[in-house]
Amino acid sequence: MKKALTFVAIAALAVPLAVTVPSAISTSTLTAQAATTKKSYTIISTQTLQEKAAYYTGKKAVTTYSAAASADQAKLTLTKKGSLKANKTYYVTKEVAVKNSAGTQLVYSYVKGAGWVLTTDIHAAVNYNITNLKKFSPTKTYHLTKTTTVYKDDTTTADAPAVLLTVNGQLKAKKNVQVTKTATLATNKTKHAYSYVKGYGWVLSSSLKSGKAAKSVTYTASKAQTYKHAKAYYTKSTKPVVYKATTAADAPKMTLTAKGHLKAHHNYQVTKQVTLATKKTKKHVYSYVKGQGWVLKSSLHAGKTTK
Repeated sequence: MKKALTFVAIAALAVPLAVTVPSAISTSTLTAQAATTKKSYTIISTQTLQEKAAYYTGKKAVTTYSAAASADQAKLTLTKKGSLKANKTYYVTKEVAVKNSAGTQLVYSYVKGAGWVLTTDIHAAVNYNITNLKKFSPTKTYHLTKTTTVYKDDTTTADAPAVLLTVNGQLKAKKNVQVTKTATLATNKTKHAYSYVKGYGWVLSSSLKSGKAAKSVTYTASKAQTYKHAKAYYTKSTKPVVYKATTAADAPKMTLTAKGHLKAHHNYQVTKQVTLATKKTKKHVYSYVKGQGWVLKSSLHAGKTTK
């Protein structure tokens, strides 16, 4: 089972590779120093990793550099060349510890196929122990309640009760997915419930909700009116769909999202109504049922039910 890289010194080198950053210098300051077009450093030590190590980027792209080393001096010049994409996994094969003219020490990692990056800008993949594994057949339908990071498993040992998670992008909110299994993934410090989304990877279970996402439709609103006194309406044998609504601050737009149903043979109070339409649909009148939401006016009946 591969483990996430732990930065270690090479005993054969005169100067340890491990770097201690002075407390007065923040990580953001070091990043700003390294982000210029070209920088020259004195090499402290270097390391080639026996096995490539999985790292991933966060929410922002990470600057990459090409490197030129002096043949007769321990000098390294880094030149800005591009960037790593956000929320993606990469593999590190080498590392170098350097210091600038002010004596500030930095560590750079070589990302295979991309270039050198400041090590503090990337994150090592994490090993998790698996417990409470449950598999589903058939799969279960869920939807994302928010945009969330999805992780792939880079484990190479098939029979180990663990996974090595690396970022594999993001899934958007309201996306419908199929879950094939759930498990508790833990380190020595954390423990969380994860679900495996078919075709994508592991996501935090807290970002999923059972069933398909409710479809939202945006309408142009007109003829809105509010009743001074609530009007009595009732439902018959059907259970009308009830919608929650959001309105645009600068346009006569209303977005409706299904949230449930009204009860059959039940009395309700209507406090306002509005006419809604899209370019493809005819105009329809919706009524606001107090304490419930918006429903098609045609699904309600004036007065009170006797049942």
